[in-house]
Amino acid sequence: MDAAYLKKNVMEALTEALTSMAVQIPEDNVEYLGKYLLKYVERKKKAEESKSDLSGVEADLEKYLVVANAKAKVQDDKKQEEVVFQTKYRRFLDSLQFDYSNKQDAFNAVTEFIENNLNIPAAYIAVKKTAGESETLNYVAAGPSQKHVLGNKLVKVAAEDGDEAPPRQGISFEAFKLPEVPEEEEPAEEPEEGAEPVVKVPPKAQPLIIENAMREKRCKFFGIPRLGAYAAIPVVYQSIEHDEGVVMGSSDAPTEEGVEPPPADYVFSTKESQFLIAVDTVGKFRTFKAAEIERLVEIGNELVKLFTKLEQDMGEKHKEYLKSDAFLKANEGAKGDFAAKVAEAEAAALAAVAEQITAQLAAAAAAAAEAAAAQAGEDGEGGGEAPAGVSELLKPYKEAEAVLETVWNLAVSASGVAAGIVSLQKYLLPPAAPVLNLLYAVGLLLGFEPAQLQNVCGDADWQAIQKNGLAEYPGRIATYQAAAPRLGGNKLNTLASIKAFAESSGILDPSVYPANMALCSVAVLPWLQKALAAREAAIAYHAEIGVALE
Repeated sequence: MDAAYLKKNVMEALTEALTSMAVQIPEDNVEYLGKYLLKYVERKKKAEESKSDLSGVEADLEKYLVVANAKAKVQDDKKQEEVVFQTKYRRFLDSLQFDYSNKQDAFNAVTEFIENNLNIPAAYIAVKKTAGESETLNYVAAGPSQKHVLGNKLVKVAAEDGDEAPPRQGISFEAFKLPEVPEEEEPAEEPEEGAEPVVKVPPKAQPLIIENAMREKRCKFFGIPRLGAYAAIPVVYQSIEHDEGVVMGSSDAPTEEGVEPPPADYVFSTKESQFLIAVDTVGKFRTFKAAEIERLVEIGNELVKLFTKLEQDMGEKHKEYLKSDAFLKANEGAKGDFAAKVAEAEAAALAAVAEQITAQLAAAAAAAAEAAAAQAGEDGEGGGEAPAGVSELLKPYKEAEAVLETVWNLAVSASGVAAGIVSLQKYLLPPAAPVLNLLYAVGLLLGFEPAQLQNVCGDADWQAIQKNGLAEYPGRIATYQAAAPRLGGNKLNTLASIKAFAESSGILDPSVYPANMALCSVAVLPWLQKALAAREAAIAYHAEIGVALE
């Protein structure tokens, strides 16, 4: 065991020392051997330290490589995520041009995509409406988290002279303001001959960005005010989707001598249309990155491309409809002898009512005389109460009812007018306001729920009336009864509400209707007037006899 110990712990040092001594042959062998062994120990110690340092370096290098590889993986993952995001984003932009056939669906898709894919917590779209000097933002679309915004209206509140605008009444209208352009000095020298003129680009409305909505007093909150940023991206384009989007063009185009000019045809007429793509981070306090705003601007540009394409197609179909037999015959028929025939039928109906009322009066008088004779009998006992006379409200009620139900209901529902009303489903552009409001009032009287005829903001909507009402109008008109219980359960279906709407919107004046909408001014409007009059007479008469119709 001693030999093994010496071999393991001493042999290497002694062998190396003795070998060196044999080579060097020192004078003092013992002293040489001792010094050599001390240096051996020192050398071994340094070797161990170097080895330890190298192990530490290797360990540090290993740690560095682990961190570096992790960072590289994170970078690779980010790059991959960016590729996936850009692919999804570009596919969505492309889908806007091919997957949507109406504006509302596109608006809904945009707000949902922004919230679900752009890491923006709140998105909504507002369309700007202008009536005279009044401006309103109608919130027509909202992402999944902002349904409480949908259907709201924001009216522009003007500041009084010298005063600031009231707080929390909205700042979004500022997004549509054009930036001021500094005046440019005229160049001192004339441009060189042949040089292209400098084209001045007109200023465009720029995104409105509020980094702290709580601090900006004009910001309106539709929910609980909280910290966060707000951005409104204005989108402005030329649109034909208005009541004068297709008009008759001029026929005085220059032609060769002796050649007749071509007949006038319908042409497009555009107006500026505006809407906002609005986003916020309220409750998730952070500001918007420049890249996020750029994407929203790009989405707005893609919507403009889509809407321009949709409106072009819509306009062409609208032109075809205006020249179709269905539209022309309906209006020509209304302009013809329609009014004369209806007037003749009215006279006959009134005569029949007069004869009926005369008979009722005679019967009532005979009953009264018989009762009086019975009361004056020999025994002096009465023969019961005298029968009630005929109400003074009966005659106007019966006359109005007869004119409506035996004349106008049939005239409107069983003639070319009915086909004309149904064919208005192909009148793709919005009609003049009186036409829209007239058909809305008719729908309410016929018992349609207001929501069936309105947009999401509660206004009469042409597309909703076309989709949910027009096809049923003739059938409901044919069976409409003035004395029936009120149709529709909403307060807007009441006679008083409909009359107030008709008067405030000015639809009772035949002169406000376009010349190419004779079926409205000559047929539908008179029917509404007769129906309102008959309904009012029926309510008055039945109230007198103790029956409530509304």
